[in-house]
Amino acid sequence: MASTNKTPNLDLPQWEATDKPERADFNDAMLKVDTEVAAHLADDVTQSGAHGLNIKQGVFTPYFNVGNHVYGEQIGRYYRVGNIVHIFMRIQVTVADKTPTEDLKIVGLPFLVYGHGGSLTFGYVNNTSMPTNKPILLGRITGYTSEISLTARGHENQWPTPCKASILNDGSEWYMSGSYLVGE
Repeated sequence: MASTNKTPNLDLPQWEATDKPERADFNDAMLKVDTEVAAHLADDVTQSGAHGLNIKQGVFTPYFNVGNHVYGEQIGRYYRVGNIVHIFMRIQVTVADKTPTEDLKIVGLPFLVYGHGGSLTFGYVNNTSMPTNKPILLGRITGYTSEISLTARGHENQWPTPCKASILNDGSEWYMSGSYLVGE
């Protein structure tokens, strides 16, 4: 005899004391459980967003917004987990163009930044000429853009000022990582 009651979600058998379970009930129930579990398994969460987790990964090409620099390397990698993007970048400038006077920024981020921006950490910066009174390099992933603003500040409560292309030298190397939100 089939079960008198069924579970609300998977329609699995729930027997009463007077019910007589049949092998077919067990086989059908196990097949339903196996089918539901298999639907939530993925070899890689990038395939179908297992349990609502959607991970994408890819590459992008970061570069400085002003100047005709010759680049040795421009490597950008990203991992997008839901609405959070994690970026890892390496920029090497073989020959720097120090002539532009506009604010220096890093552009080419893979997604438009949502909100007020994100955080950036410099892991290594080499062969860069920071002003002597403002030797600290700061980077801010700018909200509602796909760029990183670069500023210099001093040790004493000095307001940061935008960096210019003049801080770059031949052989400049920049290694960075950061995170930001996207609105989609």
